[in-house]
Amino acid sequence: MAYADGIVFGSDWVGQIYALNAADGSVAWTYNTGDLPFGGPTVSGGTVYMGSIYGTSVYAVDEFSGAFVWRTSVDDYVTSPPLFAQGNLFVGTYSGTMYALDALSGDVLWSTGGFGLIDFSTPAYDGTALYFGDFNAEYVALDVATGDVLWRTSIGGPVGSSVAYANGYVYGTAWDGY
Repeated sequence: MAYADGIVFGSDWVGQIYALNAADGSVAWTYNTGDLPFGGPTVSGGTVYMGSIYGTSVYAVDEFSGAFVWRTSVDDYVTSPPLFAQGNLFVGTYSGTMYALDALSGDVLWSTGGFGLIDFSTPAYDGTALYFGDFNAEYVALDVATGDVLWRTSIGGPVGSSVAYANGYVYGTAWDGY
């Protein structure tokens, strides 16, 4: 779930992205995707963004009305909330591809694959690079402008969570307990 401007955003198992009035819990709007939204929404600039696992898509709907803005297909399930940064949306997929989408149009700016499943791993961002973990038991850094791999480092187990970036360090957990 996400919160912005007095509204709580989420999704359900029947294909809807919805908005609730935070003050009283009433339904502000619903948008039926005809798909299965999953992983959690991201809200920025008056738009709600959310991935899906059946239609392998990323959706954008208007924050205040729920009106359709755009839909972009990707190579596989989207299992994490997208990251919004620098007017772009960054989202990883089940097949191990990280995408950069133009947040206004949904156009694919770049995609970089060859990673393990990117599961529940919204990337961290430092202004020039994206950082995330994958099920190949590694942490990865990509150039935010091009998607080029800056570095990859192996760790003890698969990563199934988001990472954090602070003071030049990437922080995360893995299934091996470290």
